[in-house]
Amino acid sequence: LMLRGLIDSGNQLVDPLTKTPVMVVEQEKAKAVLPEELLGCLSSPMMLASPPERWVHRLRLIPYRAVGSGPQMMAAVKPDRIMLRYENEWLEVAQGLVALSADPLSTDGEYDCIVHPKMVQAGRKLTAS
Repeated sequence: LMLRGLIDSGNQLVDPLTKTPVMVVEQEKAKAVLPEELLGCLSSPMMLASPPERWVHRLRLIPYRAVGSGPQMMAAVKPDRIMLRYENEWLEVAQGLVALSADPLSTDGEYDCIVHPKMVQAGRKLTAS
């Protein structure tokens, strides 16, 4: 899945247990690559009470606070791989989670995901060898 991302220095969203950084992706963009059963779980944190057995080890519940609202929960998934294209180089992110947003992240369509800055900082450069 290729998306345009915004590296947001204000994004400090992490899994509270493992401190794994969380990237937020527009749900609409992820529909093409995620199975329906998983999308159903991620669209509502309450659905995580009974997730499909084969996805249990990949799902996390992330607490967060949005501007102008109280504490909330967001469902996230551990993907097989996260790769970022940054400054004309490919970076592989060893640890990262992906949470889905039902709402568009950019009003003008400039980006489809919000990248945690630690993903860029800790990303390993991939070389031709």
